[in-house]
Amino acid sequence: MATDTIKPYLVTDVLIKIFKILNTRNLLSALLVNREWSQVAVPMYWRASFSYKKKRSILALKIYNLFIDQKNNPNYSSQTTIQNLPTLYDYPLFLKELNYTNLLELDKEIKNINAIFKMLTSRGALLLVSPKSYLDINLYDNCIVRVEELLNYLNELFFAQKRLPNIRLVFPNGPGKMLINILKSQLESFKHLEFAKWNFNDCDWKWLKNVQT
Repeated sequence: MATDTIKPYLVTDVLIKIFKILNTRNLLSALLVNREWSQVAVPMYWRASFSYKKKRSILALKIYNLFIDQKNNPNYSSQTTIQNLPTLYDYPLFLKELNYTNLLELDKEIKNINAIFKMLTSRGALLLVSPKSYLDINLYDNCIVRVEELLNYLNELFFAQKRLPNIRLVFPNGPGKMLINILKSQLESFKHLEFAKWNFNDCDWKWLKNVQT
């Protein structure tokens, strides 16, 4: 007599816990198994698009440029964005960690980097961050020019958005004094930023009295 068979499967929460311990190579293999695994693995694989090896980051940049080109299309609208994605997944939507230093190395043109930020904003990627989570923007360069560029792009990002996201600047032992000197003239930016791993030893915080709450 024929009997019904139940195919074994892993629920999403279990898959997430397993995939979190995989390296990027194994995670890539996992997303090729089937549709269910792909739907779980793809967001995890693309959460830090520019934090991998150079070859992988270059591919991410090419993918992002497809979305930039789509936004520049004269027929672009929010409705067509949903219905006619240039790729199988809406990859920019998965971004949670942006290695800003690597991005600068990959794309030397200031306009293109600015376009990436605006594209992320227009897609709502940064607006879907939950209240308890952050978009981590990682900076690993002590060069004053790089720090200034970072904050300039954040200003563009803030200006373009209808509401501000939770952005956290991550810079292990970053030059806190240098950052403060820049933020003194950009108080609005300062009020909407979180900081992680910066070195703020011996910093003068008296200027904070000028920041309106």
